[in-house]
Amino acid sequence: MGLSIRPTEFTTPTDLYDHLPTFPDTSSGLQTLKRDGHLLAVLSNGTGSMIGSCLANHDLRDVFSVLISADDVGAYKPSGLVYRYAAKILGRPIDELRLISSNPFDVIGAKTAGMRTAWINRAGTSFDSIGAPPDITTASLTDLREVLRGRQTPTPNRAQ
Repeated sequence: MGLSIRPTEFTTPTDLYDHLPTFPDTSSGLQTLKRDGHLLAVLSNGTGSMIGSCLANHDLRDVFSVLISADDVGAYKPSGLVYRYAAKILGRPIDELRLISSNPFDVIGAKTAGMRTAWINRAGTSFDSIGAPPDITTASLTDLREVLRGRQTPTPNRAQ
């Protein structure tokens, strides 16, 4: 066929992960949560280097105090082992931690393991009915900040 691929045209799944687009409120929402005194940590199924690269490519590394990879546990979210590992790394009881995610499977896993949860429902859909609903539901990180400050009522969790 005579096809050739230049190295600059080759993209691996890891390269794609490193450059995932962020939502418009991501940077400002995270910065504000940090300024409000919340300790922010990443808990990801990605490897440590994947997490670091993704954050660096979006200039978000300094927002997070701790990067935690499920890869270190040998299990992956939504396994309770991962959330308990995060509590151990952070040196806090699991019920004092809040997982913030837009992925229902992650929220369900964290809640089942004993964490407080916040679901960022960007699509305005119903929460997955296979598990307990999140403690807080909001449409954005900006809204979450206002809920945590007591200035806004959480979005109702819609039942399916």
